[in-house]
Amino acid sequence: CAVYGQFDEARAILEKSLEENRSEREAYLNIARYCDTHHNNDDELKQNALEYAEMALEKFPTDHVVIEFLARMLVERGDKEHAEDVLEEALEREVDDGDYWLAMGGIARDVWPLRNERNRERVMGVYEKALRSDPTNLDMVEQVAQFFRSAGSTERALQIYQALVLRSPDRLSARKDLAELFWQAGQQDEAIAGLEKLVQINPGAIEVHRMLSEMYLAQKDLKRATQHSETIVESGQARIDDYRRLADFQRVGDRVGGALQTLRQGVAVFPDSPELSHSLGMLYLGLDRYAEAFSALETAEGQADAAGRSDFLTEAFYFDFAVSAERSGEIERAEELFRKSIDLVSDDANEDKAKSLNYIGYMWLELE
Repeated sequence: CAVYGQFDEARAILEKSLEENRSEREAYLNIARYCDTHHNNDDELKQNALEYAEMALEKFPTDHVVIEFLARMLVERGDKEHAEDVLEEALEREVDDGDYWLAMGGIARDVWPLRNERNRERVMGVYEKALRSDPTNLDMVEQVAQFFRSAGSTERALQIYQALVLRSPDRLSARKDLAELFWQAGQQDEAIAGLEKLVQINPGAIEVHRMLSEMYLAQKDLKRATQHSETIVESGQARIDDYRRLADFQRVGDRVGGALQTLRQGVAVFPDSPELSHSLGMLYLGLDRYAEAFSALETAEGQADAAGRSDFLTEAFYFDFAVSAERSGEIERAEELFRKSIDLVSDDANEDKAKSLNYIGYMWLELE
């Protein structure tokens, strides 16, 4: 009815539903939600929405879904004072249900912004109550830990996550969050140890292998960073950047043949990727295999053109492309590409043109 503009008929259906289902929470919330959504600035309907939500709260005073619905409606209307009254009444109730207190914590964050220190302590107190109410509800415990982490309370978050992982070692998301917290806290060895245990439990956790690769690189452990990048590529779930990253590791580690193989494999998997063709071309250029470099960069240009990737075809790209053309003996094409690179530099950045102009000058000089 609402879709066809029959708003009064739609409301009448929901009123009838409420009459016949007074013991059902959703009957109250459905009509409250409807009036709140379709009031079209009608003050009476807006007030009706609030009244139905308040009726629901009176009928179900300890139902966290009802409390949350009413409080969020008030917050959205800018009536934070009324929302705070609803919250404070809810906090005074004797309820032994972790989900209830978790919901109250969510409302408290909306009503009491965490940037205020007193508010921050009050909200944290609500989440602590959730933790005490139902410590066996591990899903709820993890959500509490996530709150403390997002609130910047690293020490408390670490305590909760560590206890959670001890009780549920196969809870992979908690292990990952714990490792990230350790890393942020400067406890790098603990972070890496936790993630290594995680990939032993679940070797297919590709995102964790990415994290480990990053962490080992930060520790200048190229060998282990490379090992985890290899695992990602071998998994068949690698992204374009994963191939490029592994090739870089292999090149730096004097495994140029492996780098070539990795990039060729990436090009086969992502045949339309200008990034991989560009990386392959630059690797060839570094190996003085100029004709192959030129061919790969020509392919990259075509791929970028086909995909409308003007953001990829920068002055830096055309400089690299021009160098490969010059080195492979394509002199006229090299000048054309250098001039393309120059044209892509704005007129107020003349110094950025110097690199290409200098190369052209020496190119002609060397050719007498």
